[in-house]
Amino acid sequence: LQGINNSQDLGTTSQFQQKVREGIQSYIQVLQHDNKTTTISAQMAPVGTAFLHVHNDNYELWEKLFDPWDNFHPSPTGTFLQGCVLYCTMFDTALPPTALCPRTNEEIAALWKDARMMHPKKKGKDGVELPSVSEVEYLMNVAWDVCQMEKSSSSSSKL
Repeated sequence: LQGINNSQDLGTTSQFQQKVREGIQSYIQVLQHDNKTTTISAQMAPVGTAFLHVHNDNYELWEKLFDPWDNFHPSPTGTFLQGCVLYCTMFDTALPPTALCPRTNEEIAALWKDARMMHPKKKGKDGVELPSVSEVEYLMNVAWDVCQMEKSSSSSSKL
């Protein structure tokens, strides 16, 4: 991945996400087929697919999904997208436009008020870039859209 030290073997962003997806799917198959005593219903939360969607649709925002310290681990914006995808996957619904979802900059900042921040010596808590209101809305929609596509794709592959 460009900009990440010693990552040439990971391929492009799309290739890396495909490798991650294939790895997760192999774990799911093992869980579902190798367990003789109980039935396990495992599913994948398509976080990588959501990141890839943002990469292809809004490259400038995609760059903000990563911690600028290492350009690999998620930033608060990337963490928000991860949380949205997990919510949509676990509850099979879009995030509700209610008190659960931040709608102002103050509400967004409150999500990270007590969060442990990575690399506190390199960037203070006040220096961490948080998603804007419009980015939050966009990421919530991306999460739902990607989860719906994943659900549709996995349903059609079972036929």
